[in-house]
Amino acid sequence: MISVNVAVPSFAAISPLMLSDRLLSLAEDADRAGMRGAAEHLLGLASDVLDPPARRAPVSRRRN
Repeated sequence: MISVNVAVPSFAAISPLMLSDRLLSLAEDADRAGMRGAAEHLLGLASDVLDPPARRAPVSRRRN
């Protein structure tokens, strides 16, 4: 038997684009499964990955 040692980093690097694509795919799957709330949450996460809330223009909220 041959043994091969491979150096693997302790974390897997993933680009924001790849992560948001995966989140969108999961959102589609959740929507198809009738889990609309989960799908909407995943869409929000995908949006946050590409445009983090700290970088967005502030949104003014009116209170009644």
